[in-house]
Amino acid sequence: MSVKQDWMASEGRPRSRALSTRRGSAKSAVLLLLLGALVAASVVWWRVSAGGDSPSAARPNAAPPPPEARIETPSSERVDRPSSTQPGDRRYLPELFDPARFDGVARMEVVLDAPPGFRDSWTLSLTPSKVVTGGDRARARSIEFPAGTDRAVLDDVALGGYEVRALAEGMECATQFIQLAKPDELDVILRVPLFPAGDLSGRVVDPDGSPVAGLPLIARRNLPALERETQTDANGYYVFSRLPDGDYVLAVGYRDAALVERELSFAAPGFTMPDLVTPRVAALHVRVMDPRNQPVVDAKVSVVGLVSGAREARTDLNGLARLEHCVGGDASVYVEAEGFTTTSQQIHFQPGVVTEHQVRISAP
Repeated sequence: MSVKQDWMASEGRPRSRALSTRRGSAKSAVLLLLLGALVAASVVWWRVSAGGDSPSAARPNAAPPPPEARIETPSSERVDRPSSTQPGDRRYLPELFDPARFDGVARMEVVLDAPPGFRDSWTLSLTPSKVVTGGDRARARSIEFPAGTDRAVLDDVALGGYEVRALAEGMECATQFIQLAKPDELDVILRVPLFPAGDLSGRVVDPDGSPVAGLPLIARRNLPALERETQTDANGYYVFSRLPDGDYVLAVGYRDAALVERELSFAAPGFTMPDLVTPRVAALHVRVMDPRNQPVVDAKVSVVGLVSGAREARTDLNGLARLEHCVGGDASVYVEAEGFTTTSQQIHFQPGVVTEHQVRISAP
């Protein structure tokens, strides 16, 4: 290598190192700027998440202001109790179970929504509710309204939870659940719908599927107490017309000796029961004769001991008493007639086999 080349080489190396040092300083400055921007962004994010630009957020070590300075009193003038708001909460939060909410009375306007042409008297029933808060503060009331009244105003309804119904003969009303309480439910308008009660219908048949005609049926409801009666027609059909809603026991047969019983929950507009099947039944004939073998007219014949229950009937001009819808079995027959001694006789009745039993009575 020549002297010139050696000098250039020796001179070039320091130049390269100097240029590299300056570039490294520029990069360091950029990194420092980026780091500063990142720190500034972190500070801004921390202040926003800590509550914005409030003084307490800017000075995290400063003592917070007393809680009373952040409570706002509700502006409602209908509340006669202290505010239930908590520190930092700017909304009015009523306490749902505060007994003070049910102190006082409310004004209730009731509008009867009845079918066209309904002009009968009706009764408004207010019952303390077992499911609505405040039911223990409600007061039961029953208000009767004359025919033609379709609107009523009650100014002194005790605050509380209620079940409201309208009652009218042959009509039905769905129960409405309402709560009268402070601060809002003090002046309410309640529309009460009234519609015709429904029909419960069905058919009664024997084990062969043949209709049982003229058989009594009783529908019983316990709460509130109600009892309706009807009987089957020639084709075994029955109808309980305009039956109020409720839980019923439907008994087929004579009182206290039901042949079939069914429980059901009934509601308007109506329901058709499946066929009700009874045991085999038939009419029990008892003919009463005197000592001269003549028919005794208007004798009272009583039959006891059959599953179908005690039954009684009077003899006709031929001395024949007919006791309907009897189930087979052993029974006791008692015969009473004026001018004759009361007589009893044991019989065995089997529907379709023995059609008539004779009882002879004697003079005293």
